[in-house]
Amino acid sequence: MGTLDLVIPDALRNKNLGIEINAGGLVRRLDWYTNSLIVNLSPSTGRVQVFTKQGMQPLEGAYVKVYSREQTDAVKFFKDGYTDLRGMFEYTSLSTDDLSRSKRLAILVIHPEHGTVVREVEPPK
Repeated sequence: MGTLDLVIPDALRNKNLGIEINAGGLVRRLDWYTNSLIVNLSPSTGRVQVFTKQGMQPLEGAYVKVYSREQTDAVKFFKDGYTDLRGMFEYTSLSTDDLSRSKRLAILVIHPEHGTVVREVEPPK
């Protein structure tokens, strides 16, 4: 199977897109998350720090939403919030024991101007 060069118009840069390609009887779907973000995860401390790609400036106010895959393979909402003025968010600190039942965390970072990033990580030991 060949490769496909995909050109995203400027008006759609840093936007979340659902792309569907139909060719030769095949249908392929792709979630496309364009962004101008740098997302640094620190799994040992349970923190994420978000920067702009241009200038490496900490990004305050990026929305962070975390889901947990539990030991039973159930997926549940875990925590959400916004990055602080340092671009940081503590994604594991809770006043419950939900983290102890988690085997994987999915972290969604969204900023209206800089786009979206999705990462997965193991919870801290």
